[in-house]
Amino acid sequence: MLTQTSEKPLSCSLCSKSFRYAHSLKNHMLAHTREKPYSC
Repeated sequence: MLTQTSEKPLSCSLCSKSFRYAHSLKNHMLAHTREKPYSC
């Protein structure tokens, strides 16, 4: 149902940017922590 609406119930606690999906918020948080969980 979220894809049918523009609702974004998840928000970043550091910059208040909103997200529709938990994985999007998790990926966004990497920008704040500068963590790089993936290797080349």
